Amino acid sequence: MTTSMGFGQEAGRALAAIHSVMLEPSELAEVEGLVERRKHTILNYMSSKYRMAGDDSVLMFVAKHVTQPKRIVGLHGDFHIGNLLLTPEGNLAVIDFDRRCVGDRWQDFQKAQAFSIPRSTAFVNGQLHGYFRGNPPDTFWESFAYEAAYGVVEQMLWAIPFGEGMIQQMQMNYVRAMRDFRGFLPCEPPRWYEPV
Repeated sequence: MTTSMGFGQEAGRALAAIHSVMLEPSELAEVEGLVERRKHTILNYMSSKYRMAGDDSVLMFVAKHVTQPKRIVGLHGDFHIGNLLLTPEGNLAVIDFDRRCVGDRWQDFQKAQAFSIPRSTAFVNGQLHGYFRGNPPDTFWESFAYEAAYGVVEQMLWAIPFGEGMIQQMQMNYVRAMRDFRGFLPCEPPRWYEPV
């Protein structure tokens, strides 16, 4: 496969394989406190000087949807186009597992909006189609919108130690996510999604 869509499909299948690895019973405890950690992140963002215009709707959307994970799996934790390599044989290899954690399987799509969409919407469409072996179920879109909304807040805080350039990049990601997800009002596919 040599197209962005084809590589995306390969990435989606790789992510599905990561999510298929059975967890040890002791690993399930990792999801404890996830809601509290996310609420703490939101409070830190609200008290930061990097709040974005119109972020009240994003914060309300996140507050409405933050819940304990339902589809618990082992996550890559940082799955996006920048953590994939093309092997000499022409296959994709997944790297950078240092943020591996346990959570809701659809949480691993969060970084696609921030870091893969700016490079290739065709890749992310392929990733979704490869992961779900077709179109995602309708129930996916609300979870994906929630992860994208939470992601723009979390990534703004993540960017602060890296300086003004990274902060500006995350601000652009915020604007893009607001546009793509229509202000996080309806829970439907983002504007860039193309069904098969």
